[in-house]
Amino acid sequence: MYEQGGDIVKGYVKYHNDDEKNVEYDFYNLNGEYGHEVLKMYADNKTINSDKLHLDIYLFKS
Repeated sequence: MYEQGGDIVKGYVKYHNDDEKNVEYDFYNLNGEYGHEVLKMYADNKTINSDKLHLDIYLFKS
């Protein structure tokens, strides 16, 4: 997905749970110079509590 010169230019993951609170993470909002910095998006350690969870992953090509 982060391959230099790759076709994918935008992407995000959306979590849907049973209390109607959706959480999204933008894969390309890195706020850094290097691809490995994408892991910083998990720095806030949000916990999603739910009995039912649906996960959507959206990837967009150029």
